Amino acid sequence: ELKAALEKDRLTDTRKPYKVEIKDGEFYINGKKQSKGVRDKFKKYFKNDNYTIINDGDKSTSNHNEVKDSTKTGLTYPGTSTPVFDGIQYMKELMLMNQLINGLEKEGLLDSKKPYWVNVKEGELYINGKKQPKEVSDKFRQFFQSDNYGFQKS
Repeated sequence: ELKAALEKDRLTDTRKPYKVEIKDGEFYINGKKQSKGVRDKFKKYFKNDNYTIINDGDKSTSNHNEVKDSTKTGLTYPGTSTPVFDGIQYMKELMLMNQLINGLEKEGLLDSKKPYWVNVKEGELYINGKKQPKEVSDKFRQFFQSDNYGFQKS
């Protein structure tokens, strides 16, 4: 979402290399400090105050991103037992999700420019509520993050 929002505001171009950094709460794009207004607009995407995302400009997205995150392990969201995932874990999960989406799109099973809903139920793949053949589930199983999860684009 952050990458799409930055591109929508013409702050980055995912087809070209860029570097997004959060340093002590300040927001930098390609080494240039962004205004408070820009920082505040994108703050909802920041998991903490120090990390870097480097995109090499390859259209295949996450495969080439590097994340350095200072989040300490073992943290939970305030008042809950829900763990706070560090940026590296988040980017690994995002990379798997993007690889799954890219693969499904190449097979003609979804169009990433339109709304979609992808679910994995008991290890079986569903796209927009339709159970996919076992062969399709098996082909993309390496990208499943668990046997039961889902995501959507609206």
